[in-house]
Amino acid sequence: MQKTISIVGWNISDNSFGVTKPYLEYFSQFGQVEILTPRKGIVKTDLLVLPGGPDMNPANYNQVPSFYTGNQDVMKEYFFRNNLPQYIDANTRIFAVCLGFQQLNSFFGGQITQHYPFPYSKERDDAIESIEFTEAANKVYGAKGVTKVNSLHHQGVFEDQLAKLLIPLAISTKEKNVEAFAHGTRRIAAVQWHPEHTKDNFSKMLIESLLAEEE
Repeated sequence: MQKTISIVGWNISDNSFGVTKPYLEYFSQFGQVEILTPRKGIVKTDLLVLPGGPDMNPANYNQVPSFYTGNQDVMKEYFFRNNLPQYIDANTRIFAVCLGFQQLNSFFGGQITQHYPFPYSKERDDAIESIEFTEAANKVYGAKGVTKVNSLHHQGVFEDQLAKLLIPLAISTKEKNVEAFAHGTRRIAAVQWHPEHTKDNFSKMLIESLLAEEE
């Protein structure tokens, strides 16, 4: 039976305030994709996807906004405060990207660095960020060594800011910020980069693991 993949967003869009077409195309390989708007309320799904977007409201992690913190997506902010807790209480399987990565870390008690002047990928599929997989990634997923991913964020999470319940799976070799994590006891994982553009094997492995039936 085909899996249901629910991506949080307003509508199909070509910018970060909607669900972009690369998301729809990428996640369709894992099941039937639907856009999850606030009006739909809480739905039963095989995988909830928290996509990327603009900046996160620093009030969510008890910080004062910095000069560099930009606009927020009001829908994703609403979902974070009102809907996400219910999905987590229901033990929903969750995969998060970029902003979604930061939202999950904040939800579980972690902190966010509001700005660091790291280099950006000039194109969305431009892999310029070198990451190294951790021992946990090797043990659980067989991932090891160094690879490159795209970098489209100016906010992020360093190891000492990662929520205690989350396990780092990949670390930037230069800046040392966390680039991927998994929850220690729940079927939840996240990456800071954008797999809908890189189409990397590790992200695919994480998603397939989340969707796999429990033995």
